[in-house]
Amino acid sequence: MWELLGKLAKYLWYLWDLWDLFIKKIEFKGSQLLYSDSLYQMMFSKELYSGYGRAELNIDFSNPASIPKQINIGELEYRVSGYQEIEFEHMVLDYILVDKSNRPIAGINFTPITFFLYAINNGNCISSKCCEIRFLGDSDLLDEQNIQFELQPGEVRNIYKFELNSESLVKLFRQNKYSRLYIVLSFENNSKKVSIQFINGRFDFYIGSRGAVSPMNGNIIDLIVDKNFTAHNDKSINFEPHSSKTITFKMFPLVSSEFTLELSYKKKKLCEKQIKVFVPQYCISSLKCKILECDFAAIFMSKNGLTNYLLTDYVDNKDELCQYKSELFLTHQIDE
Repeated sequence: MWELLGKLAKYLWYLWDLWDLFIKKIEFKGSQLLYSDSLYQMMFSKELYSGYGRAELNIDFSNPASIPKQINIGELEYRVSGYQEIEFEHMVLDYILVDKSNRPIAGINFTPITFFLYAINNGNCISSKCCEIRFLGDSDLLDEQNIQFELQPGEVRNIYKFELNSESLVKLFRQNKYSRLYIVLSFENNSKKVSIQFINGRFDFYIGSRGAVSPMNGNIIDLIVDKNFTAHNDKSINFEPHSSKTITFKMFPLVSSEFTLELSYKKKKLCEKQIKVFVPQYCISSLKCKILECDFAAIFMSKNGLTNYLLTDYVDNKDELCQYKSELFLTHQIDE
């Protein structure tokens, strides 16, 4: 009797193993398309309708079996269709205060000599804009100007220059006992007040030091998109027993474009998403950026004594201009 029950138990256990092996399969649990308006931001929002530089599609899978499972090489298919380029307009200002050596010094106070204001066409079409600049001694308005400019795609241009070491300006501050010079920039519903201290008969300014961004980790597949194509996973994706895993597709169009991404697993369609991404000319951190402070463009232009720069221009240290390249943001990582 006991021997018969033992054999039955082994048989049932064998059937359970077969059930785990052949019946319980990796399950698709859902997908979520996420955009960001920042090149470096870790968090993405599902409330945005387009991305800046990239888009992410998260695919959730689970393994309900009590044994390990895997998505084998070639079983996960991703197909891009309906690819077309779109227009992108994004103008940004970048200002800098430099000393007599024509460069800023980050992290310490220094005596500024010249104020430069640059415009950057970060989009892919010709763009015409206008900005306002005001100068104040404490609360007194000293001067006000409107500046109009038109730039080619990728063009960087010096649109305003102001000398702080002029005798008339220093004399005016001494006579009125002003303690601060304020330069107020207004551009596309954004404003920035630059505060420069006047002490002991000279102007004094501080530029903070710069930080860095840490790379992301995870189960990520990078997709460079510049046309319609079909591809498959080139590495197996392993699942522990009773586990879940999210596969992230990071999409990097080479130019501003929109397209459809369709995902299939073992020939079965999982989801289809409409993607729209605006691709910058330069590594300007966010689509929301309108006025930068002593950033790469202003530093590059002032250090090289340039008043105008086009993408076709040749300069020895062009890398310092931080032109956007999708390969700078690729992850190339799928967990084994």
